[in-house]
Amino acid sequence: MDGLRWLLLLFGLLVIAGVYFYSRSERDKPAKESPEGHRQEPTLLTAGEHAEDVGLVTGLLTNGRRLSDWAYLDGLLEAGLDHIQITIESHDEAIHDQMVCAQGAWRETVEGIKNSVDADIYLMTNPTLTDLNVPHVEETIDFVVKNPHMYSIQAYNVGRHLREYALKNYNVKIEDEWRW
Repeated sequence: MDGLRWLLLLFGLLVIAGVYFYSRSERDKPAKESPEGHRQEPTLLTAGEHAEDVGLVTGLLTNGRRLSDWAYLDGLLEAGLDHIQITIESHDEAIHDQMVCAQGAWRETVEGIKNSVDADIYLMTNPTLTDLNVPHVEETIDFVVKNPHMYSIQAYNVGRHLREYALKNYNVKIEDEWRW
């Protein structure tokens, strides 16, 4: 690995450690009370706000389901979220729901992707490659790339080693139109 990659890796680990230790320190503080007298626990929003305050770039790797709630997504954006990566397992609702063990998850994930596109935030999508979805990975890529509600997704990440495995073992061909 060259020096720049090591530096970027180290920086990424430091950011993760900073957010982790901040969330632990927030968790260990006595809970604040809301005006209604309810305890307020630290959340992803408070961690994001702190990261924004100290100048960190923040990203969220998610299944996207909570992002189907526009108010929740708007709160994350207000807290300073800079980019999102959403895992979509398949273009096929049944395969996606089976892989995540949750009926109806595909619809929420797709809605979360659409909301993120509408929010105009840098967005990537990715699958987890398994024997269930690799035979249909071309259709999933087409679904994400060519879907009119998702046309402004900036990246579709398959992962270099997983992609090479899928290409070698399943004869999947990545078309030029899939590349950014």
